[in-house]
Amino acid sequence: MQNPFNITGMCYIANPGTPGSYSGTYQPSLIQHLPERDRLKRDSSGQRHWEDCRLRLATLATLDNVPGGIHDLMLHPEKSTNTNISLRLDNGDLRNVDTVIVEFSLDRPRTGGIRIDPNADYAEIKAQALRMHWKVNLHEALDYSGARSGIEIAPSLLSMQEQERLVKAFTRLNYDRLGDNKYCPSTDLGFGPRHAEWVRSAYHDIKGYDCPGVITGKPVYSSGLRGRLESGGVGLKIVLRETFRQLGKNVKTQDLSVAIQGFGTIGRWAAHTFVNSRAKVVAISDSTGGVYAPEGLNVQALLERKREGKPVTTNPLLGRPITNDELLVLRGIDVLIPAAVGDVISEDNAPDIQAKIILEGANGPTSSGADRILNERGILVIPDILANAGAVTASHLERIQGTTKQFFTQKYVHEFVGQQLRETTQRVFTQAREHNLDLRTSAGLLAMLKVITVMQHSGWEH
Repeated sequence: MQNPFNITGMCYIANPGTPGSYSGTYQPSLIQHLPERDRLKRDSSGQRHWEDCRLRLATLATLDNVPGGIHDLMLHPEKSTNTNISLRLDNGDLRNVDTVIVEFSLDRPRTGGIRIDPNADYAEIKAQALRMHWKVNLHEALDYSGARSGIEIAPSLLSMQEQERLVKAFTRLNYDRLGDNKYCPSTDLGFGPRHAEWVRSAYHDIKGYDCPGVITGKPVYSSGLRGRLESGGVGLKIVLRETFRQLGKNVKTQDLSVAIQGFGTIGRWAAHTFVNSRAKVVAISDSTGGVYAPEGLNVQALLERKREGKPVTTNPLLGRPITNDELLVLRGIDVLIPAAVGDVISEDNAPDIQAKIILEGANGPTSSGADRILNERGILVIPDILANAGAVTASHLERIQGTTKQFFTQKYVHEFVGQQLRETTQRVFTQAREHNLDLRTSAGLLAMLKVITVMQHSGWEH
C-alpha cells in the first residue's frame, strides 16, 4: 500500500448571504507547503502530542510479533490537506482561518472528529488522527481508518452566524473528501451537533440531494442517532465494570469514589451515568476550575448550571473550589476520569496521583513518561482507545442509519455499544495476560496487528 505524503492547499473566502443561502469564492492558497518538520514546530503542545504518539508506536514496533518497517510506515498519513478560509465577520472584516484534514489510510472509509480550537494545527490533528486510527482498528466492529480535521480558531471568538459560515465554507472546500466510502467526520472539541447539522446542510446544497450519513453526531431531529450523545460517558462505565470482572474483583459501583476532570459531553454523561449507578462523584471541573465535596457532589445541580452556560465554580455552595491540577491529585479517589484535553497527566504530576484507576475519557490525557511512572506505582490505566470508544462505536451505527435509512432505537444503540466494548476489553486483557503487557500496550498491539492484516490484504509485503 502506498503512503505518499500528499499535501494540498487552497484558500476560500466565506461571505455572509441571506438566511439559508451561502456564497464564497476560491482563491489560490496563501499557505506555503512547508516541510513536515517545519510545520510541526508551529505549536509546541501539538508537537508534544505527536512526539508522544511516535514514542508509543516505537514501543509497539519492538514487540516480537510486529514485522519490521511497520513503524515508519504508520507514522505517515496517506493524505493531508491544508486550506485557508477567509471568513467574513459580522462587522464586515475578513479573518483568515487555517484548517487541516489528516487521513491515515484511504483503503477503507475514514472516521474522526472535526475540532474548532486554537491549537488544532497540523501537528495536533496528525496526532489525533493517529490515535483514532488505533482506536477504530482495536474494535472489531469498526472497519474504518483514522482521520481528523482541525479548524484553527477559538470558537468563543466567533458568533454563531460566523461559526456557521466557517463550517459551511470548510464543507464546501472539502466536500469531495466526504461521502460514501470516504471520510465521515463527527463532533469533537468545539464542534457539536449544531455544527454537524451545518455540514449536512452544506453538503446537501452542493450535491442537490440529502445525505444524512455524511457526518455523525447530528441532533436527533436531524437524522441523528438516539443514544449517541451519551454513548461516550456510558461506555466508560461499561469498560470499567468489565475491567473489574477481568480482574476478578467484585466491586460495586456504589462503593466507588470518582473524580472527573472535564465537563463537556464525555464528562457530563460520565457524571450522570456514574451517579445514576450510585457511585459517589466527589470532584468535577471544567476549564475554569472545579469543585470538591468528599461526601459527594450534587451532580444534578452542576448539570443544570452547565445547561445554563455557567461554569461549575460559580457556586461555592456546591463544593469547595479547587483547580484542575488539584483535582488530578486528590486523595481518597478510586477512579480518576480525565475527560477534558490531552497531556494533563505528565511526569511532573504522575508521582502525586492518588487514584487507584485512571479511566481515560479524553484522547491522549496521559503522556508516555507518566505511563511509566503510573505502572511502576501500580496504578491501573485504562487507555483512551479502549475506554472512550463508545462515541465512535455509536457513530458507526449513525452512519449506517444515515446511508440505509435503517433507524436504531436508543436501547439497541446502548446494547450494541455495551457488547462491543465488553468484547474488546476481554480481548485486551487476554492479550495482556498472554504477553505480560500493560493495558495500553496490549490495546495498541491489537490495533497494530489489525492494521497489518488490512495492509497485507491490500498487497503490502514486508
